[in-house]
Amino acid sequence: MRSCYALDTCREHFLATLKILQPTILILQGEKAAGWTNTFLTDVRKFADYPYLYEGYLGEVRTLVCAFYHPSAQRPWQRWDHSHAPYLTEFVEPTLREAIRLV
Repeated sequence: MRSCYALDTCREHFLATLKILQPTILILQGEKAAGWTNTFLTDVRKFADYPYLYEGYLGEVRTLVCAFYHPSAQRPWQRWDHSHAPYLTEFVEPTLREAIRLV
């Protein structure tokens, strides 16, 4: 099986799961999931003060998306694998607080 086929299958299952769950907040880790999500959200709007937060519609459901780097990202400034990581305290936590406030 080719890897692109496997990724397409994962994307289809991911979309089917989202349609069932109808999330109001979606927290993503890694570029692949964010890329998939951007292909099926409509009316996407970004927030200037929060670079990792955007909203769109999954069908009729308004969904806030927090699209972060993976906690174990290779670049040190993108890691958030411990409680004092700058990326966690400066980006992840404020973005999550804003998403909760907007719901």
